[in-house]
Amino acid sequence: MPLTELVHYFNKHSPFALADSNADCLEFDGKRARAHFAGYVLDSLFQPLKDSAGGRVIGHEAHLRICTDAAPKLPAQAVFLEARTDTELVRLDRLARTLHALNFLLQRDQAGARCGSTSIPA
Repeated sequence: MPLTELVHYFNKHSPFALADSNADCLEFDGKRARAHFAGYVLDSLFQPLKDSAGGRVIGHEAHLRICTDAAPKLPAQAVFLEARTDTELVRLDRLARTLHALNFLLQRDQAGARCGSTSIPA
């Protein structure tokens, strides 16, 4: 399934949006998936985890990043302060996990079906 269709599916069938919002929570611009939550635009950044003995990449750690033109840059934790209830916090957690999964799949596809040791460009 193309990523565009997957994003549309998640927007239609998943309760990611805040209760008072009709906006799509996920978007795909052809290069990256991004998420919207409480007025923030969220992105993924992956840090390769390397084997200390051989230096080969054995996994990736996903980091949430807030995209903003404002200075200074906001820490990702700031968006979690916007969750007003436990339900909203669960929605945000699921949204972030889905965003990371989509971007990791995209990174893998762009790397020729293998994940290299480089992070997704910001």
